[in-house]
Amino acid sequence: LTPTQISWHPKANTSAHHTNRCAHTELTLRRGQVFTITLSFNRPWQTGDNLAFVTEIGPAPSEAHHTKAIFNLSEAGAGGWTAVQGPSESGSMNFSISSPANAVIGRYKLSLQITSGNKVSSKFLGHFVLLFNPWCSGDDVHIANEDARQEYVLDENGIIFIGNANYIEARGWYYGQ
Repeated sequence: LTPTQISWHPKANTSAHHTNRCAHTELTLRRGQVFTITLSFNRPWQTGDNLAFVTEIGPAPSEAHHTKAIFNLSEAGAGGWTAVQGPSESGSMNFSISSPANAVIGRYKLSLQITSGNKVSSKFLGHFVLLFNPWCSGDDVHIANEDARQEYVLDENGIIFIGNANYIEARGWYYGQ
């Protein structure tokens, strides 16, 4: 069993993650929230085939430092990284993947570990960027008020104040998130 194609569903995922306005070429997601990918394979799924996803970040990923995770297909709501198989079509499989709300922020490598019989192989699927998530109540940066989230997270322009106690000046500012 070998993956032949991956769809990251960029429009649906970035819209759901409030990252569709980010100027980035790689998929940009928010931690603690589900994203969907679709994998096409070279042959149909057979009994004895097992899949596990691997996420890695940084120059020396390790499970002890929470910069590497290996996770099998599981039930939704389990702790840590999870992958749940969704409704699938012939020749392809849909997966919903979720990171923990306290996952390390940065550029991740996603791979698929395939076990068929007694043969284990790994296939690199691609990279994605993981950001903080003010929409997720489990994230330390959670902001409960939607208006505040819109202003503090999504607005690219605003006003900053500079100067000293005797002279304060307001300036327009481009935050460029």
